[in-house]
Amino acid sequence: MGYSESYTITVNLPFYFSAPSAAFYLLLCLWLSTKPSKKEFVFSIIIVLIMESLILFSGDRSEPMSVILMLSYYVIVQRKNDDFYSIGKKQILLIAVVAIDFIYLLQYINFSRDHNTMTITENFVVDFFNKQGISAAVIGKGYDLKDSIAEIGGHHYSLGTISNYLTQNVVARTIFGINRINLNSVEAATSGNSYGSTMAYIRFRSSYLNGVGCGTSYIAELYHDGGMILLIIGSTLVAAIMYYVYVKKIEYSGAFSITCPVIG
Repeated sequence: MGYSESYTITVNLPFYFSAPSAAFYLLLCLWLSTKPSKKEFVFSIIIVLIMESLILFSGDRSEPMSVILMLSYYVIVQRKNDDFYSIGKKQILLIAVVAIDFIYLLQYINFSRDHNTMTITENFVVDFFNKQGISAAVIGKGYDLKDSIAEIGGHHYSLGTISNYLTQNVVARTIFGINRINLNSVEAATSGNSYGSTMAYIRFRSSYLNGVGCGTSYIAELYHDGGMILLIIGSTLVAAIMYYVYVKKIEYSGAFSITCPVIG
């Protein structure tokens, strides 16, 4: 709730309550690193998933999908290291059924956001994945509009999400007196921190200010910020991080003794 204040609503909660919630996802990941028991994990994650479902029904898909992917990866890693998280054939079948229902739900939300009646085809699962492939369109539109985007927002979009997280949470805004930037506003489009907002503002300004947006792509952001050189460097860094996250295991002894791998 503390972080959502920077975008859509003002909850008017006391600072001592909203401030810790601004670091919710960081604290969640730190808690997962302590390897909680299965009962602790299931109970807590049910609460998290309920919260993410509310966010999903509000029309925001990026945050819930990111959390689901992160939790899925965590369970996969724990399955390798701990029989407590073992998955059998029945669980795999259940996951497949839930996944299809979840895709149906996302498609329903997608149609309802545009105030359209949902139509089901025999290839609705394939259609779902086809609609997720926004990167090519974003890259193409970004290339055509690169001069206009630079004029409005500059060349620091690849760090925009980090900048937003550090400056728009309730703690930073309260301590440093930073103004809140609302979603789908002129301020968001001109801040230089949201590539998708700037592009939507240029392409369909009236609809954007009324709540319609478009996706973004780190490839488009890197290319816009620094051309092919930054694109190569950034993609190499992303690949290296993904490789080490997948291959390397965090070794620890005791509660908080951690050894981190060093790239190079």
